[in-house]
Amino acid sequence: MSLTKEQKNKRFDEIVKVLKSQSEVIDEVIALSGQQFFNDNKGKENFNFEVIEGQNESYRFMGGNDVRYDRYVFPFNYSLWYLPKRINILLQPIIYTILKNESKEILLIDLGAGTGATQIAVALVCIAMKELGYEVPKVTIHNIDLSPFMLNYGKDYVWKYFLQQYPDFENNRNFITKYHTNSWENVKIENLCNIETWLVTSFLFDYSDNNSEEKFKALISTYKPKTIITSTSETKKKKIQKGLPFLETFDKFDFLPLKDKPKEEKVEGKIYGLSIPNNTLEQTTKFRKKLYYTDKIIGTGLYKELKWQDDKGFVCSVFTQKTDYQESTNNTTQELSFVDVRPIFVFYKTEEELINKFKLIFDIYSKTYQLDTITIIDKGDISHHLKLYENELDSNDLQVESLGKLCLLWNANKKIENPKIKTKINDTSGVLVFAFSKENETNIKKVNAYWNVSNIIFWDKKSKDKFLEFKKVAGRENNF
Repeated sequence: MSLTKEQKNKRFDEIVKVLKSQSEVIDEVIALSGQQFFNDNKGKENFNFEVIEGQNESYRFMGGNDVRYDRYVFPFNYSLWYLPKRINILLQPIIYTILKNESKEILLIDLGAGTGATQIAVALVCIAMKELGYEVPKVTIHNIDLSPFMLNYGKDYVWKYFLQQYPDFENNRNFITKYHTNSWENVKIENLCNIETWLVTSFLFDYSDNNSEEKFKALISTYKPKTIITSTSETKKKKIQKGLPFLETFDKFDFLPLKDKPKEEKVEGKIYGLSIPNNTLEQTTKFRKKLYYTDKIIGTGLYKELKWQDDKGFVCSVFTQKTDYQESTNNTTQELSFVDVRPIFVFYKTEEELINKFKLIFDIYSKTYQLDTITIIDKGDISHHLKLYENELDSNDLQVESLGKLCLLWNANKKIENPKIKTKINDTSGVLVFAFSKENETNIKKVNAYWNVSNIIFWDKKSKDKFLEFKKVAGRENNF
């Protein structure tokens, strides 16, 4: 039965009312997820340092800058500040789209899914519809993200505790969740025929990839979606509005901050405000403050109160295809696997210290990125202590794109003839662990002339301090 405009508006308001009542439950989900991750990782020697470094990197969001998601702790930082805000931004657009299309089955492709804000938002809307006695569509969500750390946190922590609160979703054949660690333009999604497809892009176009719009246009051509939902920060909304002219064949509906609402009561094609008011997430805020004051993770903004809404504005738009939905054939794009990790720099004093640190690094990154090989560069006396692998390759050249998925340990004791060339590694080939000590300080001086600090993961505070100390000395000597 097709709904009238008045019926849709009534249902919209009723669903929003139910969603408001769930805000404390989701607050608990986020807090419990964080607590479990903290319990699982607090024993790692660099955990506190990683949280601080991750928090510092997250401030780059404020300027609309790129942020890398290759730190194992970064999803923890992200979920304790951005996740509830992202969920809140998506709730009303999802309600609007479900009611507008009256779909019985939806295949949703979430590009840059992160820790699962879209999945949570869609699930909450389905919960509200069921509670109100409305027909709930079957939903299959494909979560796509280049960072396995983000996806794993969303699946293993946030979604796990969500299911504890809403057990009807566990093993639910009408709400299917899938995960793809991949670059979104290369993932393969099958079984699209006769199923309404949505593409969701949360803050995807905030960043500096100049080709992202063209890649997205190609994706639309491949999947022929009925609906596209985009969201972005206020500072980037002009880019969305101006930079996606190929969406002119779609009808557009905008969701904007309440502060932007003009004086007139109704504005055609726009909804202002969010489903969940600007209340504090009490439990998550309490947990954040515990991390800061009790666990002494100082140097972060964890003492700040977390609210459901961003201080800054946003724009979220729903684009609906004007023409009838076109049947799509299965996509034949080759699914590729990527490893997107900055080089990890480790300072060590003794061989035993290096071995222990490398074992931990390898444990974290090999499991998450499914790395199957360790390569020891300039082995020296280290390799016979690392009984972690079957396949060992030996090379003095770091241009190793052809070696497949691997974890590199570069122990730079030998003289480095050409550091600019020999420190190149393709992001798709592996994780480079650069081990350095006081004994090879001279070589580090040569190497760090070619590394920008923002493009390095320092494993711990000691590694960062020593690297910057060497870099400062190297700058004074000005000998390269």
